[in-house]
Amino acid sequence: MNIQICVPYQKCPFNCPMCVANGRKVFNNLYKENGELYLTKAFSKIVGSFNDYVITGSTEPTLNKKWLTEILKLLEFENVELQTKNYNLKGYNLKYLNTLSYS
Repeated sequence: MNIQICVPYQKCPFNCPMCVANGRKVFNNLYKENGELYLTKAFSKIVGSFNDYVITGSTEPTLNKKWLTEILKLLEFENVELQTKNYNLKGYNLKYLNTLSYS
């Protein structure tokens, strides 16, 4: 079984015409409100419970470097795919990532 992990919302500056996330409902950014609680509650329940983890979202996942770095560290022993436009990957350490998908 797989799980999709959506990056906490922040406005995406790229405005890609082919983006599947445009026009979707916007939810509160729980990570921004309380990052430690977000990571503890959400990821204590899912780490080790799925075969594959796909990181995507209503915005470009690489826009929040701190969030993405923390998530990749939490999932370091899992099979992780990042779906990105690759506009913002410069400077990232992707050693915990198994698959990089360009969309």
